[in-house]
Amino acid sequence: LLTHPATGDDVSDIFIGWMPFHWVASPSLRISAETFRPEHVRGHHIATHSPPSTLYTVVEGWLSSGGVDMTGLSTTISLALISRLIGAGHAIGILPVPLLHDMLAMGMLQALPCDPPIPPARFYISYLTASHGAHIDSVVDITRDTLTRLNFLTPAEDSN
Repeated sequence: LLTHPATGDDVSDIFIGWMPFHWVASPSLRISAETFRPEHVRGHHIATHSPPSTLYTVVEGWLSSGGVDMTGLSTTISLALISRLIGAGHAIGILPVPLLHDMLAMGMLQALPCDPPIPPARFYISYLTASHGAHIDSVVDITRDTLTRLNFLTPAEDSN
């Protein structure tokens, strides 16, 4: 599974769905903006993945859409650490929606409705083209169906 396939002719990439994102913060930060905008990031520390990564690119793109520089940024390869930093109120960040359900329900994090909306990431499954067959088609279908049923991905038919 990957979000930005950069494969060659020997690899097939199949789009399987969309990964949505939210800006989130600890409720202890008391961020009161009705609509969270790029300029509201100023004064907050941001936790995200290290570049090059989908999460880093999403944060960078959203901030630049409002003319805001990526300052006050901490990067790591650990999504668990990012979630904990945000939950403890040490940072804010953009996280994949499927990973947020429990933390939002328990009140550990609050979603920050934002403008502009955060574009979802396209998720792909890749395989060696030479190995294609009914078994690969089955794996692709099972993966797509499972991740969609578990609300990890939004169906590929949806455009946002």
